[in-house]
Amino acid sequence: MSYAKDQKALKQPDEFQKIGRQALPWMERHGPTLMFGLLAVGVLGLGASIIYHLRQKAEAAASFELGNALGVLDREGGGPTIAKDDAIISKLQTFRGQFNGRLAAVQAELPLATALLRSGKPDDALPLLEDFLKSARPNDVLRQAAIEAQGYAFEQKKDLAQARAAFSRLADFPDPNFLKAFGRYHEGRILALQDARAEAASAYSRVVAEYPGSAAASLARERLGDLKRAGVEVSAPVSDAGL
Repeated sequence: MSYAKDQKALKQPDEFQKIGRQALPWMERHGPTLMFGLLAVGVLGLGASIIYHLRQKAEAAASFELGNALGVLDREGGGPTIAKDDAIISKLQTFRGQFNGRLAAVQAELPLATALLRSGKPDDALPLLEDFLKSARPNDVLRQAAIEAQGYAFEQKKDLAQARAAFSRLADFPDPNFLKAFGRYHEGRILALQDARAEAASAYSRVVAEYPGSAAASLARERLGDLKRAGVEVSAPVSDAGL
């Protein structure tokens, strides 16, 4: 090959240069899509971690704001209970609107429902309680409080069958604590309201026998005394034979 031919060949673009020049317009058109695709494949794990971290930060911020809201309401707790409940309802309804979709908005449903119950609005409280129980974590310690509130709500509505069912669920809750005792006690109350006084006495007796020394047992003993004075045959609880 002559020198002149060598120089001519060197001046011509090689195959990589040709491919590069042909690819440049395509990259200009499709480069962003390609880049995002590569990123999605290459850093999917990192992206998921970042999203989880941001979500956790958002949840923490929402929970912090809920704590602030409840703290302010607690500090402003002086004055009539009705005025306080009106303030709680207004504040927490606003909060739920601001943080819709966050766990803190679910957590706000229980104190909001409780305030609505105290205000005599069981129809407004029940959907909140149902959503709380559906959305709250399975190990949320407040689930039992929500079930108890459901019982109170149905009782306010004079739906004694549903109230008794809710309190029975509370009494049969798997995790033992003082609310289980109150579930059984409330079950006795509802039975008495349904004029099933012998069954009510049996429920009260179970509270005294199974939860000796508890506040629920003390209340149950009082109710048993009332039933006995009313002529209901009351079997002595196992742990309180001197009733």
